[in-house]
Amino acid sequence: MSALNLQPTSKGRITLNSKDPLDPPVIWSNDLATEHDRSVMIQAIRVVQKLVNTTVMRGLGVEFQRINLPQCDSFAEDSDEYWNCAIQYNTRAENHQTGTARMGPVYDRMAVVSPRLKVHGIKGLRVADASVQPRVVSGNPVASVNMVGERAADFIKQDWGEDTL
Repeated sequence: MSALNLQPTSKGRITLNSKDPLDPPVIWSNDLATEHDRSVMIQAIRVVQKLVNTTVMRGLGVEFQRINLPQCDSFAEDSDEYWNCAIQYNTRAENHQTGTARMGPVYDRMAVVSPRLKVHGIKGLRVADASVQPRVVSGNPVASVNMVGERAADFIKQDWGEDTL
């Protein structure tokens, strides 16, 4: 079983690695930076522990396995303090990056794209992906990303005088 936070409040950063457009970006997810996110993960661990301890799961031979983390040995086993330490070493990003290309007017210095998905300062370029969504959705973002793509297609058709129906 995996526990995950569908609505993280921690904010990371994505920056360019170089001027080469083929170089992958530098992604700093900054997961678990907020007390809220750490608390949600500890609550999720407690839910998994309860599920594993049900008659059905025990009958299937499912056991909650503790990973040895010497960095957390100073905390009482199964305490919130222990889990707060453990999640720092045993979690990974599990969502789609969103909110990295802020939408807003050209005078908003933090905005990357216009409400019509045009990149400020670069003629002919639009962004039509999850990066324009301000927050991650609770689940797979494929539907919302498809919607952004459909809106971009409508905007392009409008700009070229095409029927959008």
